[in-house]
Amino acid sequence: MQVLSNLEYEDFKKTISSPRLRVYESHCANAHQTVELYFFNIKLSESFLTPIEFCEVTLRNAVAEILILKYGNEWFYHPTLKRALTLNKLKELELV
Repeated sequence: MQVLSNLEYEDFKKTISSPRLRVYESHCANAHQTVELYFFNIKLSESFLTPIEFCEVTLRNAVAEILILKYGNEWFYHPTLKRALTLNKLKELELV
C-alpha cells in the first residue's frame, strides 16, 4: 500500500473517525501501519460474511420448517403466532 502523507492520514482519520482509529493506532508504530491494520481488519471481516450469511439462511430455513410442521404452510397467519406479535408487526405482516 502507498504511504500516506500526514495530510492524507488526517483526512483518512476524519473520514473513518478518530475514536475508531485510536484502537488501531494503539497497536501500531506509525500511520502507515495503522492504515495497513485497518484494511487488514476489513479483509478479515469480509472473509466471515459468506459463512455468516450461510448460517443465517440455514437457521431461517430450519425455523421455517419447524413452524410449517407445527402450524402448516401458512404458519405466519396462525392465530397463536399472530397473538405474539405487536400491533405494528401485525400491520407489517398484512402488507406482505
